[in-house]
Amino acid sequence: FLQRMMDSIQAFPAMFILILLVALTESNLVTLSMGLGFVALTGVQRIIRSAVLTAREEPHVEAARAIGCSPVRLMAVHILPNVATPIIVVFSIGLGSIILAEAALAFLGLAPIEPPSWGMMLDEGRGYMTNQPSTMLAGGLAITLTVLGFNLAGDALRDFLDPRIRLQ
Repeated sequence: FLQRMMDSIQAFPAMFILILLVALTESNLVTLSMGLGFVALTGVQRIIRSAVLTAREEPHVEAARAIGCSPVRLMAVHILPNVATPIIVVFSIGLGSIILAEAALAFLGLAPIEPPSWGMMLDEGRGYMTNQPSTMLAGGLAITLTVLGFNLAGDALRDFLDPRIRLQ
């Protein structure tokens, strides 16, 4: 049931869901954070589910099940360590997408005014683009470097944590 619910949420573009959420509720930091987390959770849930389904079919998990390990022990000792790497990598790379979504909402004027945002900085700098392009370039460069940093950090974490890559 939960998987079908997540599939139906993923049928709509994430930005559409965020704009709808912000338009229907009071635009504050808590609502925006919950909306961004909710939209990001649908993609993360799919990846984690597939990793768990793959890990539970491994021989050492079947052997632990055969000797009578409890479901909690199977999950905590045998499955979770094998799934931890994809979880960490997906979350670190997903932060870049969340930053871009928040900046887009702030650029459109749909994010709360407090605290200030790089998207608001881009929106305010739009009026001065011909005379003073540095105001808009500063916000855009900050967004670009931050998202690039999170993506590179996620890639480095994947390389460090994945034993198959370390063996090569």
